[in-house]
Amino acid sequence: MGALFLHPGFLIIAAALVSVPIIIHLINRMRFKRIRWAAMEFLLKAQKRTRRRLIIEQLILLALRCLMIALVGLLVSRFIGCGESNIGGKPNLHLVLLDDTPSMQDRYKEDGEWKNCLDVAKTVLANKIAKGLSLSRTTDQLIILPLSKADDPNLDLKEITYERLNDEKNLKEALAKISDLQPSMVHVNMLEAMNRAKGIIEQYKDSHVTLHLIGDFRDKDWGGQPGDALLKDLVDLAKLKKGEIKIRAIDTVHPQRAPAQGGFPPSRDNVGIVEIRPSTRIVGKNMPVTFTVVLKNYSGALAEVSLVTRDEQTGKDMLQVDYNPKNPIRIGPSSEASVTFEHRFNPEFKGNEAHFAHLSVRITSPQLGPLDNDGLLADNLRHTVVEVRDKVPILVVDGAGKLGREEGKDSFFISRALMSVPGGSYQVVYADELTTRDPADALERPDLNKYPTIFLLNVPALKPKQIAGLENFVAEGGGVAFFLGDRITNGAGEFNRAMYRDGKGIFPAPLKNSYHPPGTEEPLPIKASDTLQLITRDEKFKGDPAGTPIFGKIFEEPAHREPMRYLQIRRYWQIARGQWKPEPGRVQELATLPNDAPATTYQEPVAEITQKGESLKNILKDAKFAKYRVGVERHIIDIERVVRPGSESKAYHLANQIERLLTDTGSAQQKDQFPDLVEMWSNPDADVQKVKRQLSDLREDVHYGDPFIVIQNFQKGKVVAVMSTAGKEWNDWAGGTTASILYAPFVWELQNYLSSQGAEANLTTGAKIPLLFDAAQFKGAQLKLIRQFHKIEGDTGYKKVAHGDPQFGREEGNVISFTMAKHNVPGVYLSELVDENAPAKGPIVVLAHAFNIDTKTEGDLSRVGSDKLEQEFAKTEGGIIFVGADMQRDVLVSRLNDFSESPWLFLLMLLVLVAEQALAVHLSFHLKQTDDQLLPAGAVKH
Repeated sequence: MGALFLHPGFLIIAAALVSVPIIIHLINRMRFKRIRWAAMEFLLKAQKRTRRRLIIEQLILLALRCLMIALVGLLVSRFIGCGESNIGGKPNLHLVLLDDTPSMQDRYKEDGEWKNCLDVAKTVLANKIAKGLSLSRTTDQLIILPLSKADDPNLDLKEITYERLNDEKNLKEALAKISDLQPSMVHVNMLEAMNRAKGIIEQYKDSHVTLHLIGDFRDKDWGGQPGDALLKDLVDLAKLKKGEIKIRAIDTVHPQRAPAQGGFPPSRDNVGIVEIRPSTRIVGKNMPVTFTVVLKNYSGALAEVSLVTRDEQTGKDMLQVDYNPKNPIRIGPSSEASVTFEHRFNPEFKGNEAHFAHLSVRITSPQLGPLDNDGLLADNLRHTVVEVRDKVPILVVDGAGKLGREEGKDSFFISRALMSVPGGSYQVVYADELTTRDPADALERPDLNKYPTIFLLNVPALKPKQIAGLENFVAEGGGVAFFLGDRITNGAGEFNRAMYRDGKGIFPAPLKNSYHPPGTEEPLPIKASDTLQLITRDEKFKGDPAGTPIFGKIFEEPAHREPMRYLQIRRYWQIARGQWKPEPGRVQELATLPNDAPATTYQEPVAEITQKGESLKNILKDAKFAKYRVGVERHIIDIERVVRPGSESKAYHLANQIERLLTDTGSAQQKDQFPDLVEMWSNPDADVQKVKRQLSDLREDVHYGDPFIVIQNFQKGKVVAVMSTAGKEWNDWAGGTTASILYAPFVWELQNYLSSQGAEANLTTGAKIPLLFDAAQFKGAQLKLIRQFHKIEGDTGYKKVAHGDPQFGREEGNVISFTMAKHNVPGVYLSELVDENAPAKGPIVVLAHAFNIDTKTEGDLSRVGSDKLEQEFAKTEGGIIFVGADMQRDVLVSRLNDFSESPWLFLLMLLVLVAEQALAVHLSFHLKQTDDQLLPAGAVKH
């Protein structure tokens, strides 16, 4: 019955009231006492002929009165009828996919009170959907799935399902839970959330489904390629289940979209911290650490902010920080700004324990108050953590063993450079002192994780177990530096197969068969110092806020490069460029030797541009470029002279001549003879741009020779490979030339780079981190992971609170694995690995990770254009409707047209009432006018 009526409780009252006319009728029949007398007997006998008719009329009157009360009861009970809405039809499921990601904290001020997008979403959810369903049937259901829970495999649907909302108690509980919803700090991919929603829809095949997508519809989620994939998935769902599913996309951003905005509504300004990166993840006591903070202005206007750094252990702001540039910091529209500061940590140690320094950086106004005109406050704070040790151990594995520590050898120079770091607290550990066999056997030890960096100096191909240990070390965040030498006897053979492994191994590039020049020949001759003998590939790192790795700090001033003109590299290993396909962003050529091939070998490529190419001829003939002709022709003559037969120039000389042609700004005093060619190359003319592209490509080919230093990101860690020796056997970098003054700084920055945080420097909330250990190294141990969270408590600092139950390792094959998860709150999480069988030994490994809001994804509050959404949704012919928060309730929850709203019900009630009244008058004792005239004189009318 509850499926037939909106208010089934009134049926009981209506049923009781229907019996009232019957009871009155029976009482009226019983209230007269029958007395026999002659006149009445005569009348009764006369009435016998019409008695049956009277009884029928009285019953009809009784039925009409009962029907009238029944119709009133039907009106109040709100009969909803049959079809889709009755017990034989399908129930309705309203599935809400609620965007609760950080961007939903996009705030606005209304009536002096701050509100955000999630507040709008909750209002829609409560007033339009939940209350709309309270007027629906008891079988209808509401499921509210926040995006932050969409990827939770343990989510119980019963916890987010609301039923029988037409019950006041259930509605009240649902509204209370909706009111308690809070924005999360986790970014969730909308397409992945849609997959979870589709899985729920499949579980409710017997229901009519309305899918509500409630969010801020930002361009980051719904625009570009991610948006195209999401829209296609949504449209395909609507078409596939046409007639079975309705989709309502509800935009919650305030102010709402207006037609005059041309489909692209404005977004609020926002400034956020994109990244904070320490120069090293492990530092010695009182050693300087440089922190780089990257700020992003997502608005179209200049932003001016200040930075404040806080020591979260004490809960106090660090007021003496020297920022570069200084506060206040100006950030251009839609631009980034990098700010650096240096800090030293000087904690008190107990025994050999590690100390984890937890810092946070926040954005404030120039007056050090909160930002008023900032749409998103959540991305104004960022955490970082640095491990501080009394001494930082560095493992040096020298293929020559202790002989490598002799003066002039590899270990000698590496150890001296590390020990000379200003303020450094490094402790060099030699692998040959850890084992009585081959120094490389130290790589099989289970405690490699205590070293932030390992140097491998002239070490040949390793054994499989040593490679596995080294790769696990780097995969978990360690850093490895390779310096090559003559002990690598077969580069293209065993070394490449074991270490490079077609780009999947720990060594970043394939080597040729032997070093250059071969050992049976003389070393490379001393080169003329007309070019840098080591060229850093700065152009490959222009988009990196940290700049060029390692060399960025060394070559802050152009004059610092000058000593590299005199660097003599006599022998090195060549990389097999033909077999090398470096993965962009993971493997990079950091420094390259100049191309000293004869320039004459490039005579034909030059001729293709200067003599055979039509584009250059068109430029020289075009009148609009006439003023540049003399300058272009002069440079072309110089280029052709370099490659002419008999020339002794090298390829890099040709590169220099091309560079001069492309960068010649001319002379302001002699414009006729020395025009500004940079001005010409900026012209969008097709011929000009084609020649410019040809010259740039040729310069790239002729400038660079063999790679000398290559870097690689290997999972969480980093690898640097130098193609020559660390000592003086194959080059004079470590000593014997003016370039030697840069060798120690190179080793310092190399150490900083290798020990710096890689991917883990920018971990975002919600990320899961696998933790893997070699099962063979922990045979017989029962590994347990205990986790804690640094809970911030205002000015009193933080306290460590348990983060979930301890977990035991899962042994699968040769690996013991753990999963570090549930990082839903920004901050620092501490993890300790212990052996449950030997707890007295203390932690085997202690790790700390900082997790922060994904500012790169959530910080841009720009909204997707309405035109794009409506164009895509139109393909579903009404299956998807895009609306604002002010839409009518009926758009989201279809009104049940109950019978009480039908005019036919009121017409029927009117007809019944008229018939009842007419019949009541007919059966009354009122005389007709004709009967009145027949009364005898003196008779009284009744």
